[in-house]
Amino acid sequence: MSSPLPADRPAVSPTADAGSGTRPSTRPSARLPGLDGLRALAVILVVVYHLFPQWWFAGGFIGVDVFFVISGFLITTLLLRERDASGRISLVGFWRRRARRLLPALILLLLVCSSAAWLIGGDVLVRLGAQIVGALTFSYNWIAILIGEGYFGGTTPELFRNLWSLGIEEQFYVLWPLILPVILVLPRAWARVAAVGALAAASTVWMGELVATTDAVSRAYYGTDSHAFGILLGVALAFGLHRTLSAPTLWMQRTTVRRGAAIVGGAAVLGLIAISLVPPTDSVRTFPLTIAAASILSAIAIVAAVWPHARLGPALDARPLRWIGERSYGLYLWHWPLLVLLVAAVQGSAPEAGVPVWVGLVTLALTVVIAEASYRFLETPVRRAGFRGTWRAARAKVRVESGALWGSVVGDLPLPLSWSEHSRARSQERACHPARPSSPRDKQPSTLPPRARPRRQMPGRNRMVPHNRGRSPTAPSAHRPPRRRRSRAARSPPSATRSCSRRPPPCMRPFPASALMRRYRGPRGLVRASSISSPARDSSAATSSSRSARTVPSVGMPMSASPRPPAPTGPSSS
Repeated sequence: MSSPLPADRPAVSPTADAGSGTRPSTRPSARLPGLDGLRALAVILVVVYHLFPQWWFAGGFIGVDVFFVISGFLITTLLLRERDASGRISLVGFWRRRARRLLPALILLLLVCSSAAWLIGGDVLVRLGAQIVGALTFSYNWIAILIGEGYFGGTTPELFRNLWSLGIEEQFYVLWPLILPVILVLPRAWARVAAVGALAAASTVWMGELVATTDAVSRAYYGTDSHAFGILLGVALAFGLHRTLSAPTLWMQRTTVRRGAAIVGGAAVLGLIAISLVPPTDSVRTFPLTIAAASILSAIAIVAAVWPHARLGPALDARPLRWIGERSYGLYLWHWPLLVLLVAAVQGSAPEAGVPVWVGLVTLALTVVIAEASYRFLETPVRRAGFRGTWRAARAKVRVESGALWGSVVGDLPLPLSWSEHSRARSQERACHPARPSSPRDKQPSTLPPRARPRRQMPGRNRMVPHNRGRSPTAPSAHRPPRRRRSRAARSPPSATRSCSRRPPPCMRPFPASALMRRYRGPRGLVRASSISSPARDSSAATSSSRSARTVPSVGMPMSASPRPPAPTGPSSS
């Protein structure tokens, strides 16, 4: 139910004075050992209690109280560490982290199971709207009390009945950061422990009073005021162990003390399993005595698990237990709605009427698969990157995959380009392909009459004028042909050479590259080998090479190393 944190042991300084009796310098770990194993034990008890009611764990509902103690201890410890590190507690940051942890899987559960309930129909739709409202507002326990639903004797299939405990925890997450500064006013740790312990005792007595006088078992079990002693016990434990965990004393690290803590913690775990075998009753023996005993044993197990260098914490953090503990939130959320849906689809009744073994096994398999998928692809990304970061990453991934799919479908066809991309590609193409130098034939004056030659635009005017205006038509030598506009490569040769060293423009690069584009391979722009001429060639060869030589990237010498055709000199130039 509470967010898993990375595990590590407290790092004790090896230079501590063994005989001084003072606390050695330590760095508190980011994660408390053993809590994942206790979460795994709690969720196993609850899941077996619901899916296989005919088995031995008739009192497996106490796993919820194990969750409560862990949540109170962990949340208070994190808040106290934040206060020690920064001198303040960020309420917005704390609530944001809780929302990232709880909301993604909860919203997915409501969407999927509500849609499945509409498809199945029948009794699973009874008061479904009120259940969804209670789940979204984290007040399901009070809504269940108002509509008169019972936890142990219900006859109608409640789809989201298991969310009552999530409502109590979320109410604690909202109210406790506001009440914590009042408790911190007390100067001593023992005073804070005593104050919170008194509140826990009052809650326990109030549950017993409700059960003994009114027989309102569901009211006593669902109520936040009467079922808060587990969370408050965890809070008191956090106040008592805060300084001890951050700077353990030397006597706590003695071998006999560590072994004793491990033995006591192991006995507490076995005691929890033994209590889960006891069937519940509608009397004070179960509400609150059995639940209070389970909460106290959970607190003892937590102390033994987080004890410095004790063996119980690593034992509880074994890989199978840790895997289950990290996914305990998803396992708890999904197992009950899936069970209600399957039983309603197969038998048309509620799980209280009986759950076949094969239905329980199918529900267990579906719960594990869905919880793993939710933890890996939804809960973990949102907890690390937030809602916006996860949304951006998902959109980018969809774009990349759609582009790859488009390329595999289209094949050798070029990808469509926008107008700006096309303009940039054409500019780069012109830089890689400069204009062909003019031939001597182009420099001859025109002998056409003035009206027969092409007309040019007069600068600044909207009319066409002949090229030789103001000159005598009988003097063709006085006419100069219009100047050719130099290409961009001719105006800036270095940038042209640099641009040719890049990859070919997107408009000339199909997806995947066709055989036509293979001449662009290489780190720099390349030219044809035929563009290289020697001085020994005659003038006709030089003229033909100058006409055919173009700065086209091809397999051959680099552009920066290709010489220009030398001007013909000597007697052969005539």
